[in-house]
Amino acid sequence: MAILRPNVGLTALLLANILSAFFAPIQDCDEVFNYWEPVHYLLHGYGLQTWELSPEFSIRSWLYASLHAGLIRLFSLTHISDSKTSQFIFLRVLLAFVNTLVQKNLFDHMRDVIHPRAAWFFLLVCCSSAGNFISSASFLPNSFVMYCMSLAMAAFMNEPAKDSASSCITWIAAASVFGWPFVGLLSLPFAIFSAFQSFVFDNSWLPIQLVKALCSGLVLLAFEVAVDSYFAGHLHSVPFNITLYNVFSSEGRGPELYGTELVDTWVTGSYRTSWYFYVLNLSLNFNLGFWLALLALPLATVNQRAIYLPNILTYVLLSPFYLWLVAMSLPAHKEERFMYPIYPCLAFNAAVSLQVLADFILKQSAPKGKEKASNWNLISTIDQAVSYVPFRLRRLAFFGLLGITAFVGIWRSLGLATAYDAPFKIYQKLPIDDLNETNVCVGKEWYRFPSSFFLPSGNTVVNGTFAGTKRLKFVRSSFHGLLPGEFAETGPGAEYSLFPATSIIPAGMNNKNEEDLGKYTDVEQCDYMVDSNLPSWAPNLEEPDYISLAKKEEGWSVIACEPFLDAASTGSLGRIGWAPGSLRIWGEYCLLVQHR
Repeated sequence: MAILRPNVGLTALLLANILSAFFAPIQDCDEVFNYWEPVHYLLHGYGLQTWELSPEFSIRSWLYASLHAGLIRLFSLTHISDSKTSQFIFLRVLLAFVNTLVQKNLFDHMRDVIHPRAAWFFLLVCCSSAGNFISSASFLPNSFVMYCMSLAMAAFMNEPAKDSASSCITWIAAASVFGWPFVGLLSLPFAIFSAFQSFVFDNSWLPIQLVKALCSGLVLLAFEVAVDSYFAGHLHSVPFNITLYNVFSSEGRGPELYGTELVDTWVTGSYRTSWYFYVLNLSLNFNLGFWLALLALPLATVNQRAIYLPNILTYVLLSPFYLWLVAMSLPAHKEERFMYPIYPCLAFNAAVSLQVLADFILKQSAPKGKEKASNWNLISTIDQAVSYVPFRLRRLAFFGLLGITAFVGIWRSLGLATAYDAPFKIYQKLPIDDLNETNVCVGKEWYRFPSSFFLPSGNTVVNGTFAGTKRLKFVRSSFHGLLPGEFAETGPGAEYSLFPATSIIPAGMNNKNEEDLGKYTDVEQCDYMVDSNLPSWAPNLEEPDYISLAKKEEGWSVIACEPFLDAASTGSLGRIGWAPGSLRIWGEYCLLVQHR
């Protein structure tokens, strides 16, 4: 590995993350309706609004959306492409590029501070894991937190720089304010260590640096309050509102309304959100890497010679993974994206475990001299035991296992990309009408809508609005929760309004997930329909088989169809990763047009 140059690492990370930007499916409808839609609204003057974005509740940040909308606006000024889908792809590529930079930064610090070999193990986990493929280009605060955690860990390794603790905690503060307030928990190991150093070694600069980090966090919070209060039309703080809602909500209003019994992830089928939910999920997305991450602390304790960094600093860097995994396993409400913040920690821990194991396995002979280690007798015993296995066999087994781990991760990523890419393809096949405004309807497929960036807009402005605009509308289905509404519109240029329409409280919103009938459109008002027909699904009064009707030319016609994996009918192998057609059960995902 020593012959590999750092630019090889950057190239590998960039390739893996760019592939994520182009091919990773959107895993969570929350990403679409709470983040992509408000950005679309800021850029194009219309979009779908969730109850979380209503000024009445304000538990989603306009600061996060407006910063990204500004980046897309700058891209639009280049006139490289004026299509909305190109704006969508640009932002995903930009997010992937940011993830590449922060991962490369952490890689460089690991190479210098932990061990060069550990850095390459970290790169292997990042490049090959399905977890990185899913999260790298996701437009979610959870992914932003993930980027910040990579920067925080690298900052803490910046020893003996006196601002390392301050920089580390400041990055986590930024993640808490702009991303998700609960990740402040991840600053505890670093803050406790800094306080411990201050008391034991009387390093006078540490308390000042902690105060500096706190002040930085308060400045960031003040900026968030100013921006989000402007959009909502009243003084409030989104991180504070999120904390109130998730921790102190009364019965029937908290996060338990969303995913405490059965969760259909499209990928693994449905299973109960028990304490082991994240064990299953992380095993799927990181396979052996997750279990190696769990073993990092005991392995690093047993073999301290394998890592350059002093023991206590290693323990501090290893601990956020365990802290977050335990903390997030306790609440009833669990989602895959809640683990994104510790993906860098998981990859780091797994790399440390691999480095410790490699130190034992890849030695050509048992060492005779005594090295730095308080438990040398145990280490020498392990060295002697390992030395009985031929070196070539040990090396083959070790790198063979690494190869299998990487293969399984890539295999799962390929499976996700090929099974669930139909929504991206189908919505891009909508025809472009220059004059007629049309409705694109969804029923049971509402939660797979990839955002209004995939709905074509006309190019002609008539009476202050774009003619030919396509709008998403909902028709009744078996889902009886609260669907998004529509933002108040003031036509093109509304994003520059002194008093934005985002401060208007929309009708029919609630925080109890209670159905609002006003969100539905009569099917007769639909010009197009996006629907699926899966072998495991049976039509009913609420969900007619529109695709079969279209194939019979009974009121509808088929414009295009794409294959879509039926996870409920497919066996475990075909759900977890790529498999030949015979091992995967497919349905149809279709775009229909209604006869007029």
